[in-house]
Amino acid sequence: MRLKTLVKLYQSGWTLRKIARRYGVSHQWIYMLLQRAGIKFRRKGYKKVFLPQRVQAIIESYKICKSLKICGEAFRISTTLVKRILKENDIDIKPKGQMPDSVVLEQARRLLELGVSKLAIAKILGFNRQTIYYWDRKGYLRRKNYDGEK
Repeated sequence: MRLKTLVKLYQSGWTLRKIARRYGVSHQWIYMLLQRAGIKFRRKGYKKVFLPQRVQAIIESYKICKSLKICGEAFRISTTLVKRILKENDIDIKPKGQMPDSVVLEQARRLLELGVSKLAIAKILGFNRQTIYYWDRKGYLRRKNYDGEK
């Protein structure tokens, strides 16, 4: 059992208990070894969803859609967790109630007008299908006429 291996396993998302089971030792022993190595521990409840690659994907998604709810739905996590991830990474959170980025919405509208399915639009724009359906339900994908009608 090499310390580098333990660190690599923990940083790749393994829990202390899972590592301990693999090596037949207690999770307290693994914790002590990693603590001596100076590892920053994940907060309790952090799962693979919060690994660096996943965090970066959540941040990038938020920068595009600007909605905690949509990002939460896209990654199947709560808006509270999305907000916590953004705060921990010093990302400004937009005021509540604003629409997603107008450029993304315009792209989605154009694709809808061309007859592209919502599933295909989701794949093209990098969102899940529920996000596109949510935007449609909220009316974000409908164009407004000058007389105020949708």
